[in-house]
Amino acid sequence: MTSLLFVDMHANIGFARLPELFKKPGVSLHGLAFEDKILLRSNALDRKYTFPDKSALDQLSVMANRLGKVSDDCKADFLLTSDENLIRNLFATRKRLRSMQPSHNLKQANFLAVLEKSLVADEGLFIRSRMMEEAKKSGFLIPEGYAVGSLVDFISDDNRMSFPFFLKANFEAGGNGVSRVASMQELKDTIAYFSRFYGFVTEDNPAIVQKEVTGQELNICFAAWDGQLLGYFVLQPMEKMSSYGVNSVVKSVYRPSWSATLEKLVRQIRFSGFGGLDVIETSEQELPYVLEANLRPTLSLQLDSIVDGNLVSLFHDALINGVGNEQNIHHPDCDRTVAKFPNELLRDAKSPYLKTVPMNIPWDDPGILQEHLQTLGMSEAELSALLNRKI
Repeated sequence: MTSLLFVDMHANIGFARLPELFKKPGVSLHGLAFEDKILLRSNALDRKYTFPDKSALDQLSVMANRLGKVSDDCKADFLLTSDENLIRNLFATRKRLRSMQPSHNLKQANFLAVLEKSLVADEGLFIRSRMMEEAKKSGFLIPEGYAVGSLVDFISDDNRMSFPFFLKANFEAGGNGVSRVASMQELKDTIAYFSRFYGFVTEDNPAIVQKEVTGQELNICFAAWDGQLLGYFVLQPMEKMSSYGVNSVVKSVYRPSWSATLEKLVRQIRFSGFGGLDVIETSEQELPYVLEANLRPTLSLQLDSIVDGNLVSLFHDALINGVGNEQNIHHPDCDRTVAKFPNELLRDAKSPYLKTVPMNIPWDDPGILQEHLQTLGMSEAELSALLNRKI
């Protein structure tokens, strides 16, 4: 029996959709979150665990002890999270456990083994400028840009990048922490926003300044094991909930020529797990520009089965059996447009996509479905009537 532990400290709706994808014979699924978070509404979870009150997690040791106890109780083989704050805390926990060797007790040793398996070896890869360097090293194009360790110095720098450009927080998700800046006033407003929501920018937690690249935006979702690429699929946004926010309608596209470069990137960083790249394609005959690389499950992964990605199944097989030296890389030739639920319904309740293309409605996970229906203010019958179908 394989045991997977899903952990989320926020209300990550996309991440809460993942347990349903992993549900299969021989796999036990467990969730750890605050009691009021959507992850714990999933009926796909075999066991549900809660963090103590948020105020009790001010100390890293309290969070780490809870994670360790839950990991031991459910006999976790792998830990999955898309929470970047949590990932940074997991790096700190791993560092602490490493420093305690060889005086570990059995539970500490087992928890360290789970963290070693679940986290990328080099925690510096979670500094976005480092991952951009790795993307360039593997052969991808990257926009002109650089890391900024002080926004105060940046705003007063006469030699800074000319407008317009993008300013990005070191960690963000779903388009939050990304701002297009076209004037000095917009720069001042963005810096004030970043300081409030993303903490102080320092050399260890730099912001990224990136020149704007025009072309077709695409999202790559991939799975890997021990530095070997298992598969990937590519999505083209058709509709978005905001200019730089999450997608609400996507179309899967076929890009087999990217396989070797993506494989090289995964091998360079010895990655295991799920990740994603946000890219701009200026020509189908050339490799794309990488805007951002995420070493965590991205929002695209919830569409794995509906676009024939097969990433979840490939990852599970690799977790159990490992991979051979000649791993076949799966990349589906699947021309399919998909409306994301509930995103497209929230964006436009009269959208023609709602009745003309597949939607990833979690009919098989009623707990998650009910959470969405409460947000939408409708019943399951009303949803079916609105869509004139049950998919």
